[in-house]
Amino acid sequence: MAFLKGGLILLLIPVLLFSCKKEQLRSGRELIGVWVDIAHPADTLVITREAGGTVLFDNSLAYRTNLQTFSLATTYRYYIRSGDDIIATKPLIEYGVDNAFESYSEFPFEWLEPGRRFKIEPGAFRPYISCRGCMLTFEKVR
Repeated sequence: MAFLKGGLILLLIPVLLFSCKKEQLRSGRELIGVWVDIAHPADTLVITREAGGTVLFDNSLAYRTNLQTFSLATTYRYYIRSGDDIIATKPLIEYGVDNAFESYSEFPFEWLEPGRRFKIEPGAFRPYISCRGCMLTFEKVR
C-alpha cells in the first residue's frame, strides 16, 4: 500500500508542476488589436484570434521588403500566450490548431499602460535580432 501511495505521489508531482506553469500563461487575448512601434511607426503588430489560438503577425519592414513575402507569410506569424511579465511565443508553422505540447519560448514583457502600451523584447517575434534586454515599445491604434 505504501508503495502504491509513493507511486501516485511521484506521478502527481509532474502534473502539478506543469499545470501550475500553464495557469501562469494566459491566452494572450488582452493583446488582440493593431499595435504600432513607437520608434518605427511603419512597423505594426497585428494580433488576432485565429488558427486555434492568439496569433501575432509582425508587419515590419523586414516582412514588407522580403521578395518572398507571400511564401513567408507564416514566418512572421507566432502563437502567443501572456503572463504577468512575460510573453511566450512559438512559430505558426502552418494553419491549424495550436498544439499545447509544443514548447513556447518566453521573453520579457511589460505593460506601461494596461491595454494601451507595452514593452517587449524583439526576439519574441524577430528571432533574427539578437538583442537580449533591448525593448521595443508598442501602442494600440485599434
